[in-house]
Amino acid sequence: MKRRLILFIIVITLLFPVFFAFRSQAITYWLTGPNYRIKESAPGSGRPATANSARLISLDFIDPDLSRLPFLLDLSGRHVFGGSPFTAEFFPGGAILIDQDNRVGVISDEGEIIIDFLYDRIRYSDDTLMAVAAGQPTVYFTAQGQPLFQTSQELQTPFSEGLVYLSNGVHNRSGEMIFNPEAPILNGFRDGVAAAETGSEIILYQTDGTQVARLPYAKVYDWWDSLVLVGDDTERFVVDYQNDVKLTLTLDSEGQFRLTTPEGNDFGGLSYDLIEMVDPSRLLLCHRLTYRYFSLDGAPLSEAELSFLEPFEDGYSLTQSGGQVHVYNEAGERVKSIEGAYVPDSMSEGSFVVVRQSLNGGDSHYLYTASGQQKTYRPLSRIMPRSQGINLVFEADKGVGYIRDESVTEWVFVPSLLVTGAKISLPIGLLSLAGLILFMRRYRL
Repeated sequence: MKRRLILFIIVITLLFPVFFAFRSQAITYWLTGPNYRIKESAPGSGRPATANSARLISLDFIDPDLSRLPFLLDLSGRHVFGGSPFTAEFFPGGAILIDQDNRVGVISDEGEIIIDFLYDRIRYSDDTLMAVAAGQPTVYFTAQGQPLFQTSQELQTPFSEGLVYLSNGVHNRSGEMIFNPEAPILNGFRDGVAAAETGSEIILYQTDGTQVARLPYAKVYDWWDSLVLVGDDTERFVVDYQNDVKLTLTLDSEGQFRLTTPEGNDFGGLSYDLIEMVDPSRLLLCHRLTYRYFSLDGAPLSEAELSFLEPFEDGYSLTQSGGQVHVYNEAGERVKSIEGAYVPDSMSEGSFVVVRQSLNGGDSHYLYTASGQQKTYRPLSRIMPRSQGINLVFEADKGVGYIRDESVTEWVFVPSLLVTGAKISLPIGLLSLAGLILFMRRYRL
């Protein structure tokens, strides 16, 4: 019995390289230290890594026992947080983290814990952090982790434009009350104005408490300069502070909105699933995943048949036809055509990504500015959308890197000898197994 147990242990030990080889075939690894490997891609997997702040990269790692763990690293590849499961929400200068015990804390982008893991939830807004824990006062911090004040008021909201609404009124960052509105301000301040709903009226306040308008509607949805979007779930109106209707939005049976002006202009007679007020004189409308621009009176601001793939970025947007991506300016003029296909959702922070065949026959990604200027020429397996001034990139013979303002790629990780080790582990395992079988036959075990 003892001999069989020893043989069983030997067999399992020798078979492990075989198992490891098969387990490793579908995944590309890079070594980032003596104990961890980065997963670049796997069949059916999502994005393997994202640049989440100006100095942090979030990666999915595989531990030596093959369990997956997320890690945070800086742009030099230095590990700053991880080792146990967590989720992250990133903000400029750091990340809000939820650990495996569902406790929430904050880490700076230099890897320092600036708010301990003592809270149930933390929310970032307006360069501040709002930390909430059951049975404890809510604490407001600066984005650097310095406490501002704490409160036990029943109703609390995040900061906006240096002000926060609590149950007893609007307060500044020192906790001093500025004014007490007639109804709660739940959506914060924007462009110096906030809206309060009484149930029968909308009251608009400036940051010092001055009332700028009272409108006879139950709900407010948005506001821009002197225009306000009000109404109910089926019909909404864009009105000015004097309650003059500029635009009517009617919900159709498919859950999309039809627009009409007081003069009867119907914006092409289409239904739109996204309506954005770019400025007080211009609308961005989305119909079936393409974008159209109109003036507030319903006049198209570009060719009627021109539908953009993305909202304008730095004054430019894109269309696609005939195997090319076309760059247009806000006047509706085509300024550039680029061979290839647009990578969906890659227009970000003044750049976008095009995929086309490289000389080796494979699909490769190339980075362009919003105006159509090519930024990268080396074929790359993947370029992620720009985030906090960084495009994260992947390439099989280089690893993981990033592109900042210049077109030079900085490589954070390089290929590991572990890849070679994984490739040869299968023949080693098979030879070991064959040797074990011969040994057992020779000695009749």
